Amino acid sequence: MKRDKWADFKRTIGDGDFESALCAVDEALASLRKKYGPSLLSVMLFGSLARKSRAYDDIDLLLVTDQNLGSIHEVTKELSQEIFGHLFWEHGELFSFLVYSKAQFEGLRGQLPLLDEVERDGVLLHGKDLFAETPG
Repeated sequence: MKRDKWADFKRTIGDGDFESALCAVDEALASLRKKYGPSLLSVMLFGSLARKSRAYDDIDLLLVTDQNLGSIHEVTKELSQEIFGHLFWEHGELFSFLVYSKAQFEGLRGQLPLLDEVERDGVLLHGKDLFAETPG
């Protein structure tokens, strides 16, 4: 399956209805790249925004890193404070995000229905399309 990439997605999304969301995602990507550097293996947009629904209510991201970053609670709290909270206040865009190490992602792939949605509708924002790799 050929997956949309972020630049292609932005060109085809249409009019200005999504301008705030696109700007917020661009800023999130820049911040995530700065924070994690080469440890950030993949970032995918999924959910209603990835399906170009004007009725989207949040921006769903899947982040995969090359190492375990710690407890889900701590990682969520850290990213909310450092990146996503600021973007909410600046753009009025709410982010929902999942963060997995590559090992966790591979273990959950085929087991977690939400990842089926990401595989089906996801837009690759950064790095590798890990769904294109054969599960190990």
